[in-house]
Amino acid sequence: MLRFRPNVVFSGLPAFAEHQYQSLRSENGDTVLGLKDHCQRCAVITVDQKTGIASPTQHPFAALAQLNSMPGKPKAPVFGVNTVLVAGNGSEIRCGDQWQAE
Repeated sequence: MLRFRPNVVFSGLPAFAEHQYQSLRSENGDTVLGLKDHCQRCAVITVDQKTGIASPTQHPFAALAQLNSMPGKPKAPVFGVNTVLVAGNGSEIRCGDQWQAE
């Protein structure tokens, strides 16, 4: 996950399922995150974050592009979605919070 530099990571959905939903709602319903757009990845994901050395095989960039690419751009890998706060001004997101995909 270090190579992908995520701000928030959710578990419990199948791989790439985030593209099928419009939002995530917190368990108490106070906070809603809008899932807005595919998150296209650059070549930084090929760099080992500990050594600074790029993979000569472009791993995982090429594999991810084959598994999940930008619509209309088969060589552009996608991992995750860009998200915005829709409801819950001042809300906090904490490890272990439960969310419902909508």
